[in-house]
Formats: sequence, structure tokens, C-alpha cells
Amino acid sequence: MRAAVYIRKSREDRGKPALRLEAQRRMLPERAARRGWTVVMVEDDGFASGQDQAKLTGLQRIISAIKRRRVDVVMAIELTRFSRDESGVQFGQFVEMCRSNSVQLATADQVYDPDEGLQWFHLHISAGLSAMEMR
Repeated sequence: MRAAVYIRKSREDRGKPALRLEAQRRMLPERAARRGWTVVMVEDDGFASGQDQAKLTGLQRIISAIKRRRVDVVMAIELTRFSRDESGVQFGQFVEMCRSNSVQLATADQVYDPDEGLQWFHLHISAGLSAMEMR
């Protein structure tokens, strides 16, 4: 599988060592390789806010690759790295775009296929919890 790795750290997560940018840069490509995936791109938005996906240039490049069917899985340290908008709408749209292009989402520990009913549900529950945290 062709993997896109996305790196972004929330400013609120400063105390979580596993979320440090350096740790993500090292760990995520290693985890992808252990799963037998070929990392075809690594995009890093550093400490950028996830409230507006349009401003995340690295994520926008991944979105472009998804739409052009150049990746099979997108990986981040946790699902909230893909979007952190208060409504959860952006994340829902991201999941739907992945589903319609047969792209899976992955964290360091879990792989989600948005075309599978329960996994789709889990992704949307995660978006709702993330939106609730923002309020």
C-alpha cells in the first residue's frame, strides 16, 4: 500500500512526548514500513492550527494526492491531526473523500477503512468527540 504520512502537533499537547514533532517524524514512517507500506509522501504542518484545513498546506498536498489516487492510506499520530474544526464538518468531509477514493486512515496503532460500517462510525464518533473538546 502507498502511504502518505501527515505530521502536525497541537499546541495544547505540549506535555505529551509521543506527540512531539520529532517523535512523529521518526515513528510514523517506521510504523508504516513495519506494516509493509511504501511511504510515498511525508507532509509536515508543524504547529499549525487544525481549525481550518484550507490553511494546512501539507494536508492540502495529501488531499490532492488522495483525489489523484496516488495514496492508499493516510497516517497521522491521531485522527484529530487531520482536522480540528469545532463542527466536525471538515473531518467528516475528509473521511468521505477518503472513502470515495478507497483510502484508509491510520494512526500509529490503528487502521480504519471508512468503507466498513463500524469503522466509518468510529471515525465519525471521533470527529464528534474532537468537536466537543473544542467547545
